Amino acid sequence: RLFLYVSSFLASFLDSPPWHDQNLVFLSFRQAAQIASNCEYGAIAYQFAVQAFVCYEEQITDSKAQLRAITFCVASLQNISILTAEDFDTLASKVMFLCG
Repeated sequence: RLFLYVSSFLASFLDSPPWHDQNLVFLSFRQAAQIASNCEYGAIAYQFAVQAFVCYEEQITDSKAQLRAITFCVASLQNISILTAEDFDTLASKVMFLCG
């Protein structure tokens, strides 16, 4: 239940006015994915990672911020060990697509 609350709380910032720091929202989703993985909740970790990618694609427009964000995505994928092979492949493919 805690993860559901965190998810809805962070998602509310995606629809907020642009003055919110979307990099912080992205990093929060990424960190939540890491924590869910550490707690061995693979499906929840995957959902947080997907939300981080959604935030990246829709909200982060500055090229320097995009570079930092994609670097964090790669690091997160290395550290989220609880994902199924299919989920990992999906996220890894997404990172590769976003890289260029």
